[in-house]
Amino acid sequence: MSRTRTARPAGDESHVTARLAAEFAADLDHRTVVAVVRTCRRRLDGVPAGSLPELLERLAREELRDVVGADRHPAR
Repeated sequence: MSRTRTARPAGDESHVTARLAAEFAADLDHRTVVAVVRTCRRRLDGVPAGSLPELLERLAREELRDVVGADRHPAR
């Protein structure tokens, strides 16, 4: 049986993607959020696993805010 890989992020990445997709739903489509989270995940390669979820979410949120403009989506 062969398995095909889905376009969905795995593990902590999928939780971060879901939260940020909901948070930015009014401004960005889901594919954009997925792309930003994946890029941020690659940038954080080598970060200790225990720190990764929080750092990934923070970095991705800042990147997404830059995409939509900080004035349209203020910091939490």
